[in-house]
Amino acid sequence: MKSIAKQRIDSIVYERLLENIKKGVWKSGDKLPSEPELSKQLSVSRASVRSALNKLKVIGLIEVRKGFLCVGRRGAF
Repeated sequence: MKSIAKQRIDSIVYERLLENIKKGVWKSGDKLPSEPELSKQLSVSRASVRSALNKLKVIGLIEVRKGFLCVGRRGAF
């Protein structure tokens, strides 16, 4: 029997956040919820949220600013 591949939690969080951005839940220039807020909303650890946010940052979809948390980048999507 073929086993089902496990998906990492941070990948699932990444997909959820990306989906919300695509749906317009957060528009360009909006401030995203904080890591603790996102981890509570999604019932995952902050480490998983941080990893997912980092993936979005790497592809240029969000910009992380100290003291401002995460802000959607204009024209990135």
